[in-house]
Amino acid sequence: MSSDRSSMQLLRHPVWIASLGLLVVNDHVLKGSGIIPGTLTGKLSDVAGMFVAPALLAALCSVKSRRGLAAAHLAVGVVFATLEMSAHATAIAADVYRAVGLHWASTSDWTDLLTLLLLPISYRWSVWASRLRPSARTIAGAGFRRHLDARHVVLAGMGVAACIATSDDDGTISPQDCDFDCDMDGVDAPEDCNDFDPAISPDAGNCPGTGEHCDNGVDDDFDGLVDCGDPQCNTACIGTLDACSLATPLDPTSGMLEGSTLLGTWALEGACGGADAPENVYRFTPTRWGTLIVEPPPSHVAYVRRDCTSAHEELPCVASDPEAETSLSIEVTPDETLTLVIDAADALSAADYAIPVRFVPYGCGDGTFDASIEECDDGNIESGDGCSPDCLVEQEVACASLPSLELAEAEHTFEGGTTFHTSNCGGASGPAAPERGFRFVAEMGGVLTVAASSTASLGVFAELDCPGATIACSAHGRAGAVSDLSVPLTAGQSVVVYVEGTADTPLETIFTMNASFEPN
Repeated sequence: MSSDRSSMQLLRHPVWIASLGLLVVNDHVLKGSGIIPGTLTGKLSDVAGMFVAPALLAALCSVKSRRGLAAAHLAVGVVFATLEMSAHATAIAADVYRAVGLHWASTSDWTDLLTLLLLPISYRWSVWASRLRPSARTIAGAGFRRHLDARHVVLAGMGVAACIATSDDDGTISPQDCDFDCDMDGVDAPEDCNDFDPAISPDAGNCPGTGEHCDNGVDDDFDGLVDCGDPQCNTACIGTLDACSLATPLDPTSGMLEGSTLLGTWALEGACGGADAPENVYRFTPTRWGTLIVEPPPSHVAYVRRDCTSAHEELPCVASDPEAETSLSIEVTPDETLTLVIDAADALSAADYAIPVRFVPYGCGDGTFDASIEECDDGNIESGDGCSPDCLVEQEVACASLPSLELAEAEHTFEGGTTFHTSNCGGASGPAAPERGFRFVAEMGGVLTVAASSTASLGVFAELDCPGATIACSAHGRAGAVSDLSVPLTAGQSVVVYVEGTADTPLETIFTMNASFEPN
């Protein structure tokens, strides 16, 4: 008998090479092909693995005795049984493989444990093929180095690669390759439409082809349409669809929302109330980033949905509180249509209402004018002061509060003025520049002359009424220079004269204005 005794010899034996070939062909060709049943392909891998894995482990560990061969077979048996019996161990193994960039999948089936009966046969074969003595006193690794050559490296590499359980090309395993309940949802593979997702099964009623459930927020029939958005739910959702189709556009610039739930629809409800009660539905599409703020009426709730027809798309829901002020506040994005619902708390609470509602763009009310998103910014988000809560010009308010022009020399500041009037005569004026306006009504025909000066650069312009077209303008000059203009007027004609600073002019800047009128 030759003295060349090493477990590395097992990798050159025809039995091991044939087992390796069977494992590779079965995992990479036969599995999922439909050529043979999935149950059989799973068993073929296990049978081949009982010969490939122990011999490979013994060779890699440079086993030099029969006792070492027995240990290698025992180790393979323990690992195999653990993976078959413990889903937790299988998950850990899968995570380890994923961590090194490999996809590994295993399905649990207690009948696979029957292949452990092949381990004694594999052990007897490996003892005979390797010709190892019962025990040996060689230095660990010495035999491995002595018997290592290119053939062994190639065969060992192929064996390691083949012992990684494989799956279909798309990284998933077909339910047909699973023998029993792979996802442990209580439904065996032959009956489970997706035996790798416990949330999908015939018992859950969401297998493809079973139809859409109209109130669970899930695309049950996998057609990309959910709940009432699926035509299959038109009948079940008729009330919801009707209520949403009647949504009224919401205009928060008015500052108040008036309506009545007495004649509302009876289809929606919020997470905080509104079941079996009438509601009014509003549609809001902001053009800017900001915050929508709504105060619910007494004995009502207010809630917002991204999709009017789906309760699963609800955002905040706020109920009125008789003992404290409550408000619904939600940040919104441009061009995203939202649904606001004002819902009676119960059937007997339906009533007329007039509630505060406002949209506050980001940055609005901070006192810093941003011409890209604001028409004005007076440092608050109150209405009725010339600048609305959403920083839009309230021209009627601003024009109605203009003071009368004094025909004399007087000092003024820009405090209490506006920033939204812009002359068309050029210079340094702009939408961020502060101005003070003064109204003058000519009692007879004549010429109005106005001159203004300050330590800052000033411009002077006149408009017909407020708002109105610019009829005269004196462009901004250098700081300290006098800006003046003359405006011919007819009897009874009204004009508004503005003195304007520049964008960096402080509101407390003092300017001197001298006005006179020369009759014709």
